[in-house]
Amino acid sequence: PHLLAAVDLVEKRGEAPGWLAQANFLLGEALRGSNPERALKAFQRMVELTTSNHAYRPDAERAIEQLKQQLGQ
Repeated sequence: PHLLAAVDLVEKRGEAPGWLAQANFLLGEALRGSNPERALKAFQRMVELTTSNHAYRPDAERAIEQLKQQLGQ
């Protein structure tokens, strides 16, 4: 719950500190089973915040595709 609160608070303020991309990735991983809609949003935000050579970006892109299929999008 603390990670979700931290990400939501920073996003609400319109800020993008350096740790936000990693926090969104971790949040997406944590919520995949319990809240796939929010997990999808977190992974999408992580991709928005990173460059194509970020180490976890391919994992986030795969997760996005899997969650979209799961959600029927």
